[in-house]
Amino acid sequence: MAATSTGFVAGFFVNYAFHSKVTFRNGMTSGTLIRFICVVALNYMLTLALVALSLSIFQNALIGKLVSLPLVAVNGFFLSKYWIFK
Repeated sequence: MAATSTGFVAGFFVNYAFHSKVTFRNGMTSGTLIRFICVVALNYMLTLALVALSLSIFQNALIGKLVSLPLVAVNGFFLSKYWIFK
């Protein structure tokens, strides 16, 4: 459990740093970090909702997870481009 949590936190900060410096060529500020946290939380809730919906309709969580992947990717990109690192 500790390894999973550590991996998630490390991945979160590496993802933030690479999006900031490489993808959007923007500075890392407390404001962009807070907005990034909001987008990660939103995408997490979207994934949970789709998995729950998939479980209730199809009794299969994988379908909801597979549907959420492209939605979360597109949502994350556009919110990053136009809100986080504008």
